[in-house]
Amino acid sequence: LHEKHVAFYFRNMSSECTTNVEFSQMNNELMFKVLKFETKVFIDVLGQYKKRTVLDYVITELEKPIHDGIDLDEVLTQIENVTVEDTVTKQLVLEAVRIAARKLQ
Repeated sequence: LHEKHVAFYFRNMSSECTTNVEFSQMNNELMFKVLKFETKVFIDVLGQYKKRTVLDYVITELEKPIHDGIDLDEVLTQIENVTVEDTVTKQLVLEAVRIAARKLQ
């Protein structure tokens, strides 16, 4: 995925869509897949959002994984090992996934 694809994905997120269960589940699974396989791009693009609504929505979604088949330990390792300029966004994402991991224990 390129940054423009991830940016498009983030731009089109809306808390209004959370009322649709199927969409919410698909969106949550996709978010974790992008984070797992494109960790740097995910964090870099998310860090570019000055609108707190996008950042807050993504962080909230990361804190509540819908699918228990998501390997959060692997996602955490990816986040911990990635090098990014925006360490603040990295720490927000890392903490959100840690919260998610505690919920699934």
